[in-house]
Amino acid sequence: MNKKLLNTLTGIFLLNLVNFCSLWGQVNQPINQIFAQELNSAAKEFGNAVGTSIGQSLSTGVEEALTRSSGKIAYELPNNFMRGAADVFEQSGQGSRATRNFWRHMRRDFGQGGEADTALTTAADSFRRFTGGAGEGFVDVSNRLGQSFVQNYKWYLQWSLIGALASAAIWVGSRFVWNLIERHLKKPRVIINSSQKGIWQRLKNWWSPPIEPTMIFQKDLEGRLNNLVESTKIINKKIKKNKKVNVKYRNVLLYGKPGTGKTMFARKLARLSGLEFVEVTGSSFFQENAGISAIDELFAWARKSKKGLCIFIDEADSLLSKRDYMKADSETYRIVNHFLNYLGERSSRFMVIMATNYPQLDKAMERRIDDAIEMPLPGVVERERALCLYRDEMLLDKNQNSKAFINSVKTYLSDEVIKNIAQQADGFSYGDLHGIMNMIKTDADATVEGLVVKEIIEHTVSRYVIKKQIFTVVQAIPAV
Repeated sequence: MNKKLLNTLTGIFLLNLVNFCSLWGQVNQPINQIFAQELNSAAKEFGNAVGTSIGQSLSTGVEEALTRSSGKIAYELPNNFMRGAADVFEQSGQGSRATRNFWRHMRRDFGQGGEADTALTTAADSFRRFTGGAGEGFVDVSNRLGQSFVQNYKWYLQWSLIGALASAAIWVGSRFVWNLIERHLKKPRVIINSSQKGIWQRLKNWWSPPIEPTMIFQKDLEGRLNNLVESTKIINKKIKKNKKVNVKYRNVLLYGKPGTGKTMFARKLARLSGLEFVEVTGSSFFQENAGISAIDELFAWARKSKKGLCIFIDEADSLLSKRDYMKADSETYRIVNHFLNYLGERSSRFMVIMATNYPQLDKAMERRIDDAIEMPLPGVVERERALCLYRDEMLLDKNQNSKAFINSVKTYLSDEVIKNIAQQADGFSYGDLHGIMNMIKTDADATVEGLVVKEIIEHTVSRYVIKKQIFTVVQAIPAV
């Protein structure tokens, strides 16, 4: 549709609006002559666009309609309506005179022989001359609609309000559902674990909050980790309070032997500081159908986070490797280089925590990491504390174990026995110590009595120590 025709159609719409509204009031304000001329001009332009005879006929109909309307327009209609509505919705329910006049004029004008009915009839005559009688149907429909509105205006107002509220609810609901779909169903392909839970899981957590896991570290390391949690919490609060504040999250590297609490600490940091948490592995970016596009997908998704996001990359060895030993045209080189580009600037939407067992870092990674924290193996004191903790959580839990089983644990796995196991477990990680307690329970459950005895404890610890020695020797053998 060309611009000229669109303008004329807009003018015709304004004409119908004037014919419909101008006869509702009795305020003696003549229609602005310039406005009337514009309407006539619009009608002529429309007629010229579709045919000269039609334009002449339509222009005549417009002039007659304006004449029969007695040159009146309800300039005070909005004011009268609002004043009347204020009285109508008072507790007394009495409408003002303006409101009564308003509806009386509507009944009079839209009744048979009323000014509005006459004006609509005149306009329809002009339409009928070039539409082959369709104007008669226009008059009939207009009269019926007008009378229906006058007779049922309260019903219309009620359902208009309900419709507006329903539309707002649908709009808000659709936005919520779309965000839910985008954040939960459109997760990047490399994510293997996330703190985002479904509605049912959220209700369960609300009804029965999960127990915060206890972590045991050397005193100096524990203080450093607590400081990192507090600083991240402060940064998150500042960003949520003022989105424009120039505060960024820090990127962190955790390195150390497997089972020293790197993953558990990353989850705890996100939880305590109010961040969402997602977990990926460094090797997932090097799988088929991943690569650079998977990195783009992950960080584009992270930038949409409203709460702040902690991206934990476990086994990040391949992403941290020195590029000096890679071919510049290899896929591995391009992936590592692309990943480094994303870490070049800190973000107010997400932080990155990387974990590795072998901190062989590329030189460019040094300025992209704000904190590099070693997670060492526990000493004898920490091993003893950890064994006592795991025993209490797993073997002395009244909800999971029978009274007879708990009594057997208290008898044969006392603090003194725990101290002896901790001395034998030199070089064990927290994961290994947890495994010892889990194996003691499993071996006890496999017996007829289902109780812990001295032989089970000694056999389990001895077997675990031998297994640890074997794997230590195997890892020391150089690869061929």
